Amino acid sequence: IWHSFGDAATVARKSAILAEHCAAVGRDPADIERSVGVGGSSDPGAEAEALLAQGVTLFTVDVSGPHHDLRRLDQWLAWRDERNGA
Repeated sequence: IWHSFGDAATVARKSAILAEHCAAVGRDPADIERSVGVGGSSDPGAEAEALLAQGVTLFTVDVSGPHHDLRRLDQWLAWRDERNGA
């Protein structure tokens, strides 16, 4: 798993660099799962769809303390459930 941070454009740029490194060592970049840290968007669904289009399949949601506001996590879980038909 390759983990990164940033919006879809940033992830696309970084993925291209990863692909270059893979080419240099003879590795298929499609064999590497893309992961990204998320959580700050006011529209998680749009952010997630844009990141999915860049090949991201694993999302980690930032929840910082000390009071742990879980509303952003709830929004991401709602998007996931809606997308998966849950």
